[in-house]
Amino acid sequence: MTNGYLYAPGGSITINVKDTITISGHFIVGAYDVSSGIYTETDSKGNGGTISIHSNYIDITDEGMISSASYGDGNAGKTTLAVGEMLMADKGNI
Repeated sequence: MTNGYLYAPGGSITINVKDTITISGHFIVGAYDVSSGIYTETDSKGNGGTISIHSNYIDITDEGMISSASYGDGNAGKTTLAVGEMLMADKGNI
């Protein structure tokens, strides 16, 4: 996860994998149900960072998530997936 504060942008994430990426599951933190995943976000005037994933196969299941978001005045970042095959099941989300 990367996060931008005040005017700072969220950081960028680049993942290059030849085989399989698996994002799966969620856990409880206090009163929050948090999905496992890859995140970049901003809660300020800065823009969210980008997510770039290259893989032959990606499996996103059991509430796993890939997300680039803005909770402030900035724009969410761009998410790019270059994958051969993808499985999304059981509330997996991009």
